[in-house]
Amino acid sequence: MHPEPLMVMGHRITERVLVSAIVGGCAVVFILRAIKSVKDRRDSNRIYEFLRRCAKDGKYMFRRLGSDF
Repeated sequence: MHPEPLMVMGHRITERVLVSAIVGGCAVVFILRAIKSVKDRRDSNRIYEFLRRCAKDGKYMFRRLGSDF
């Protein structure tokens, strides 16, 4: 085998490492943020349903924090 084709192929691979690392990193961040968003939405819905059930049963009275202090 001639060393020239191997050197050219090696150069092309190392040339693309930075670009592929950036793209891969962005993909990982996007996936992790999507998972976090889904979990946050799920938890918010669970809390909302709990508060709604408690208020409906008349067991607890919840007050919104804000200007009525």
